[in-house]
Amino acid sequence: MQVNEDFSQLPKIKDIGRWYVTRFVDNVAKSLPPGSSVLDAGAGECAYKRFFIHCQYKAIDLGVGETSWNYGNLDYVGRSTICPSRAIHSTPFFAHRYWSTSNGREKA
Repeated sequence: MQVNEDFSQLPKIKDIGRWYVTRFVDNVAKSLPPGSSVLDAGAGECAYKRFFIHCQYKAIDLGVGETSWNYGNLDYVGRSTICPSRAIHSTPFFAHRYWSTSNGREKA
């Protein structure tokens, strides 16, 4: 799996927000039992996939926006509207959905 921009490896000093998100994702992944279904909605390049090797990890994204990213790691390309997984990882996806619905703009 090739990731062109692996922000999950950045040190805290380089991107404090992403560093905390990565710690959170790592803790959630460790709390899941083996074989759990995980849908990474808004997965981009699937930078967090390595945290879920013990799970049934699937990734979905629109595959647009970052021209340097490798969207070839995705399992699905499109909108994520139904999430049947036990755990859903998508901090940017849910932040966007909250922002979109709270101010009357288009829903994600």
